[in-house]
Amino acid sequence: MKAAIELKKGKFPDAYVANLPYAVHVGLYPTDQKPKKLEADLQKNGHMTYSIPDQNKSGEFRLLIGAFKTEKEASTLFKRLKGEGFEAKVVFR
Repeated sequence: MKAAIELKKGKFPDAYVANLPYAVHVGLYPTDQKPKKLEADLQKNGHMTYSIPDQNKSGEFRLLIGAFKTEKEASTLFKRLKGEGFEAKVVFR
């Protein structure tokens, strides 16, 4: 729910948080080195990113886009991102 509150504070008053199993991973970074340029480039193309702690690496965060019920649904966004020149992969959140 913290994410929904933060979204509503910003430019996204109608946003909601979907707790679905798949997303598209576009980056991994240490806490203090969030990839601002990557986020800006993705947002220019209409993609809204969010970060969650990486379960495999202490202190690192994954930069993700979307929330999908199936891997097939996430693959649609993955293909679009690849076509736009971004490195991406479908992941289980």
